[in-house]
Amino acid sequence: MRNLDGAIVTATELAKVRAADVWLWPSIFAHQLLACAFTKSKVLISGCLHHPPEFFGKDDPGWWQYAMLQSQKNQLNVRLCVLDPETRLSYLPLCFGEPPFVAPYPHDGLKQASAKQTLATIGVFGFQRQEKGSNLLQPLLKKLSSQGFGVIFQDSGNHPTQPIPGVKQLGHVANLIDEIVQCDLVLAPYNPTAYIKRGSGIIMNALSCGVPAIAPEGTAPGRLIAQTGAGVLFSQYTLNSILNAVQSAMGNYASLAEAAFVTSKDWNKSHGVEKYLNALIF
Repeated sequence: MRNLDGAIVTATELAKVRAADVWLWPSIFAHQLLACAFTKSKVLISGCLHHPPEFFGKDDPGWWQYAMLQSQKNQLNVRLCVLDPETRLSYLPLCFGEPPFVAPYPHDGLKQASAKQTLATIGVFGFQRQEKGSNLLQPLLKKLSSQGFGVIFQDSGNHPTQPIPGVKQLGHVANLIDEIVQCDLVLAPYNPTAYIKRGSGIIMNALSCGVPAIAPEGTAPGRLIAQTGAGVLFSQYTLNSILNAVQSAMGNYASLAEAAFVTSKDWNKSHGVEKYLNALIF
């Protein structure tokens, strides 16, 4: 339940909250911010915007604008953040008060003793759906396996799939990093139009653990990979373009692995859960 009805219900629940210094929303939506406005609370309201405003529907930017206007009218103490500058830009036209800031990535990563040495195992992770390339996955996984790569394929949504020889298939896992670090390369065969304005936790996790990655160019995940040099970008949303990116990574693997290792080693200088929470609260 979202927007006005959702805001009313949420505001009713918020009214029952005992005294607090902060209302922390690790992921906040328009109806939740509007609910905070309805309460006229004077505590710090801090939340993170993970998706562009139109992500859940074409009417949502209007609801965001209304929620931000009501927050300003009711003099709420609001601190909103995003994880990627691309996401921030999409909210700027909707803001009446302080615009969202870019926060550290809320991933601690896992430092490696040394850089990865050989590209042998490729991982595909996440809640698999169309925007993440689900229509390409079967032929892609089969091709990677036939080329001699070990493949780890995870779907946190536990959707049933056809078994593929040579492909280790996982559902929800308690600690995704444990699986990511088993890989030499993480592949994000995402539809680029879906990721222009938002990042990918999978890519953040991979780079923070010293694992090179592949993602589409012209996207927030692609920008992160390009900045670190720890991976390859594919230029077209096609099976061949993605496979060509894998071959490019294969041919330049030592350099990519070293860049990923350096990225992991320096990750917690700028990012991590503690830095993320401090940015939201202080």
